[in-house]
Amino acid sequence: MKPWMFAVILAACANTTGGDRFDFPLGIAGPVDFAAGQPFATDFADEVTLTKATVHVGGVYLNRSQPLSGAQAQACVMQGIYDAEMTDGADIDALSPTPQWRTARATSGQAVTAEVWLNGGDVNALDDETLVVDLAGTASQEGQAYPFVAQIHIGKNRLVPPSDPAQPGMNPPCKLRIVSPIAVDFDLAAGGKLLVRVDPRKWLQNIDFHQLPPPQGASNLYKIADDNNTTAGIHLFNDVRAREGVWTFSWQPAGN
Repeated sequence: MKPWMFAVILAACANTTGGDRFDFPLGIAGPVDFAAGQPFATDFADEVTLTKATVHVGGVYLNRSQPLSGAQAQACVMQGIYDAEMTDGADIDALSPTPQWRTARATSGQAVTAEVWLNGGDVNALDDETLVVDLAGTASQEGQAYPFVAQIHIGKNRLVPPSDPAQPGMNPPCKLRIVSPIAVDFDLAAGGKLLVRVDPRKWLQNIDFHQLPPPQGASNLYKIADDNNTTAGIHLFNDVRAREGVWTFSWQPAGN
């Protein structure tokens, strides 16, 4: 994120809700009921075990209003809706239930939606070489084993050409890097803390391992492509960015 963009968001958070300003702890972690090597089933695979599942979170934001319908046409940074922000990026082990804690800033008031930013630099940049997701494991589907790896970058490899040449900005890169809106409902007040959890099991629910190309060279690993040209690559990318079921937010008020 560019410094000017941080200033815009900070000003929105500080000046539009009319509440008290305060800092609070914000933790990000994997599920409490899941760990590396623990098997689970998906819509296609009988069993999947993960040995690696990391995700880079560039920022977390809480909003005091619901984005309007037709949000695809809106700017990625919208002045006047932010209740809270965390802009200190973190690489999260999604197989660990232990949170990584950061300091976030908020204005007291109700939060009704949240955003997770999956960027390493300027969210509007045409390219971003940040490794957003790094995934490894083994799947068993109809009796066949698929040791697999996958990575996600959200750069030029994910850009979507405009359907209308007269509107070249209709698919801005920032839209690909922001998971929004995620429904929440809690009141922000000094002394509280926020816990965000990400569930990597949901990332693989729609992967048909039978469709993956065979391993290349001496490797025995199946790869989920990091592009928009394969069904598996598209499903993984979309499910990491799903607004429901993947990212959960819980606010713990002071004294609890």
